[in-house]
Amino acid sequence: MASPQLKNGHTRIANEILEALSRAPLNGAAFRIALWVLRETYGWQRKVAEITLRKISKMTVLNYRTVQREVKGLLQCGVLRREFDKEGKSWFGIVKDYETWRLSGISTCGQQTVCGQLTLQDTVNRPHRARSTDRTNNKERIKKKESVPGRERQADSRHQSIRKHYLERTKEKTGTAPWNGGDGSALNTVLAQNPDTPAEEIIRWLDNAFDSELKIYLPNGFRFTQFGKYYSQYTRGPLLEGNHGGNGLGSKEGSLTQEELHRLTKGKHERQQPATA
Repeated sequence: MASPQLKNGHTRIANEILEALSRAPLNGAAFRIALWVLRETYGWQRKVAEITLRKISKMTVLNYRTVQREVKGLLQCGVLRREFDKEGKSWFGIVKDYETWRLSGISTCGQQTVCGQLTLQDTVNRPHRARSTDRTNNKERIKKKESVPGRERQADSRHQSIRKHYLERTKEKTGTAPWNGGDGSALNTVLAQNPDTPAEEIIRWLDNAFDSELKIYLPNGFRFTQFGKYYSQYTRGPLLEGNHGGNGLGSKEGSLTQEELHRLTKGKHERQQPATA
C-alpha cells in the first residue's frame, strides 16, 4: 500500500502557479508534461533542469511523438521555457509569470496544442460561456427537430386509432402484429394526403382491404407500407370474387371503372399463365 510522506521528499511550489495551471485550458498530455517539469525543477528547488524528451516520455508514460508535439506547443504558448548549455543540452523550466501565458484553448489529448494571443486571465471564464452557447445551440436544434414535417404528422390525432385498428385486424388474420418505422411513415403519408378525412373513414378503407377476396394489390397479412401504396383501390369497398361483366370482379359499394377492370383482369390472367422456358 502506498504511503507518501513529506520526509521522503516533497515539491515546494507557490500556490499561484498551481492555481494558474488548474485554470489553464491544457489537454491531458500537456498538463502531465507541465507537472513533470514542475517536479524536476521546483521538486529539487531549482528553476530549470536538464530534461530530455525521452525522459519526459518515460516518466509521463506518453508516446515520444506526443511529447515532441506537446512540448513544442507549451513552448510556443509561453508555459514552458527552454535553454541550451554550452554542450547543447536542453534545460526546461516553467515560466513563473503565468499572466504572460498565451492560451486561447488547447484541444483534446493527443491532438495539436493550440496557442493564441489571449492571456490566462482572458480565458478563465471561457468554458462557462462555451457551455452557455452549447445550451443555446441545443435549444435551436430541438426547435428545428420539432418543426420537421414528419414529426408534425406524427402528432396527428388520427394516427393512434388507425394504427391500433390495423394491428388488431392483422393479429386477427395472421396471429402477429408487425409494425416498424416504415409502417409509421406510410401511415403519416396517408394522413398527409388526406388531411380532412376522418380516422373512421380511413379505418373503413383498411377494412375493405382486409375483407377483399381478390388479392390483386394486397396479400393476406399485408404490411401498412403496402397499404399506403394501394389504399386508393379500397376507398369504395373490398374487391370481391363475382360475376361483374364476366370478369369475376365485384365490389360491395360500387362498380370499378373500365380501366381498373382491364388492369385487374390482365394481372389475374398473367398470373394464371404457365411459366415458359
